[in-house]
Amino acid sequence: MNDDTMIILEDVTKKYGGQTIFRHFNFTIPNGKTLLIGPNGTGKTTLLSMMCGLKYANSGKISCFSFDTVKDIVKIRNRVSYVPSEGDFPLDLTLQDLLNYAVTFSSQNLIENYLSLLDIESLLKKQPKYMSSGEKKLVRIAFGLFMKRSLLILDEPLINIDKRRKYRIMKLLDQENANIILTSHSDEFIFSGQYNLIKIKKINEREGSRMVLERSTKKAFKIRVTDEEMVSSILKENSIDFEREEGEFVILEPTLELFSRIFQYITDYRRVITD
Repeated sequence: MNDDTMIILEDVTKKYGGQTIFRHFNFTIPNGKTLLIGPNGTGKTTLLSMMCGLKYANSGKISCFSFDTVKDIVKIRNRVSYVPSEGDFPLDLTLQDLLNYAVTFSSQNLIENYLSLLDIESLLKKQPKYMSSGEKKLVRIAFGLFMKRSLLILDEPLINIDKRRKYRIMKLLDQENANIILTSHSDEFIFSGQYNLIKIKKINEREGSRMVLERSTKKAFKIRVTDEEMVSSILKENSIDFEREEGEFVILEPTLELFSRIFQYITDYRRVITD
């Protein structure tokens, strides 16, 4: 592992029942901030869980900071903080009770700072069993942040979060000088410019399915159009990789030529409408 590499997957295969999620999979993730994107069911949560040793591959090897995620699980857990998409705290304890324990591995000032930045100080006397799913998510994110581990992994951190706090989370993660790996369906992370984008695709094969990760460090942009087929043909003619959903196109590798053709299409379309 070189100094810039954080995660290494070597010949990894992962199966659930008769379905193959990964097959002889090799990939690396560098230090810094990485965003995993892709449709539901492509194994993003499974991948995150294997990176921090919560799930094991059927074969192959996964290393995190040069430590084997199976043999060196204690060292991994001392270096990685994982915030799952869902999960609970002890239901009868208040947030303040949980924070009293957290002080044993983090400073009071740091904890109070994150509570303020996430705007969850009002939850201090509240028990998790009375919290909404969004409030529980905010608490889990706060714990993940002030533990200050070498790597913070977050699975869909914006789900069930109100718009105002979504902005706070995004701004906070953008400003964190830390190694971060996260999954999200929210476009905001794509357009922040802070993350290495890794796109996950599912490819059906005779023997099942496997995952292919395509790294892209170029900026992305999104457009909404009326004539989806026309824009789709332009993108395909230029061999541009894109996602398409309900009239919106998310394009990960834009070029000046592509911008020119799309704007020409928009101009021509408007001219037809007004003539």
